[in-house]
Amino acid sequence: QIQYRTPSELLSWLVAERTVLELALAQRDTRDVWRRVRFVVDQARAWSEAGGHGVRRYLLWTRLQGDEGRFVAETVLPETDHDVVRVMTIHAAKGLEFPITIVSGLTSKGGGQRGRRVVWTTDSWALSEPDDPTYQQFQPIDEQMSDAERRRLLYVACTRAMDHLVVSMHRAEKPVGSLAEALAAAADGAPHTPLTNDESAMPAASHEVHELPWADEAEGALTRSAALTHASRPAALSATTLAARLAEHGDDDPGVPKDAGLLKDAGLLKDAGLLKDAVDLDLPPWQRGRYGTAIGRAVHAVLQFADLRTGANIPSLAAAQAAAEGVIGREDTIERLARSALRAPIVAEGITGPHWRELFVATEVGPTVVEGYIDLLVRHPMLGLVVVDYKTDQVPPGPERADRVQRYGTQLAAYGLALQQLLGEPVRGGVLVMCRPNGPAEQIEIPGWDHLISTLPGRLALL
Repeated sequence: QIQYRTPSELLSWLVAERTVLELALAQRDTRDVWRRVRFVVDQARAWSEAGGHGVRRYLLWTRLQGDEGRFVAETVLPETDHDVVRVMTIHAAKGLEFPITIVSGLTSKGGGQRGRRVVWTTDSWALSEPDDPTYQQFQPIDEQMSDAERRRLLYVACTRAMDHLVVSMHRAEKPVGSLAEALAAAADGAPHTPLTNDESAMPAASHEVHELPWADEAEGALTRSAALTHASRPAALSATTLAARLAEHGDDDPGVPKDAGLLKDAGLLKDAGLLKDAVDLDLPPWQRGRYGTAIGRAVHAVLQFADLRTGANIPSLAAAQAAAEGVIGREDTIERLARSALRAPIVAEGITGPHWRELFVATEVGPTVVEGYIDLLVRHPMLGLVVVDYKTDQVPPGPERADRVQRYGTQLAAYGLALQQLLGEPVRGGVLVMCRPNGPAEQIEIPGWDHLISTLPGRLALL
């Protein structure tokens, strides 16, 4: 169990646990990776110190930082022992110190401000043109403030030097208002040593490469390979991804029968029913569908908020979801598919007792965390806890549909296993509710449920 109080603590744990800094040695831009990792952790710490709390809010904040038109003002701090020349603005250098600092651009003339300006009067403000009397009245004050700001920035730039400060005092005979003039005036009378030009040269740096002593190169290679394998393993898997990966690995559990007799013909409407990922919290509630096609997303979103007893609000929800998914004109199809789910026995009987919709579950199963959203969890009066999953994909009976139902069974078993570990009580079964546009939804109980639950941790460890 990971114990942390802030996102920065969680990130620091992940960096250490996944040996991120060590694995960066395998790349050419090692130091750049270190800088960026440290920057992300420092930003998370600053976010918490500014009053932020909660991992979900932090993730939302990080997403906003990547929006178009936004930029992070803070600088990615360099490694202090990196022997390179860094070119940065005065603002980016704030708070940093360097052994040798060269301040450039001191000989340039300060730019005049001749555009429209904001003038702050005693009790108000106004936009003023350069030719306005109000502009001319406040122009001397504005120029004084601009000059003071330039001098403050010059002070910031010059105080970045730890050992040596290099500046150019070249300036025109006629004053033009450059910073070099201001610096020369400030240094007037200060002791100094003129630089004399001679033929001496700086000693050349040695580029001799020193080999690191390796006790055992074979052992080092094995350790590196194991670290890369460990780091490449995802820390968390959604139940849907878990089912897909087990199928990709050819892990067809022989203990679970593919009973084609359970699978009846339900039409020809097909849908990518396994595409069920985490809900996008940035979207409004009526756009939080998480499933394959636009029709499938709309149906699931309707069932998330529909009155499961009467279905009275389904027409309005179907219309809103059709507009949100860009399938205007299919409101009737969405409504009929959603209403068919209400007529499934497990839904009609399950909602008479305690039930939960769009229930997020996450727990550690073996070496990874399994997480996902359960469409409907019911405490059936006769069966106990049952996981219900809505599906809008409808495939004729045959091997394809049998394989798909088997994969759905793994997905629901992952939900059931997570619930059992969290609640400490058994989940009695998983049921697929196959929505149909021309009648009640088809209800399919996952075969071999207990076997799926008991063997899933071992199958997961093989991924």
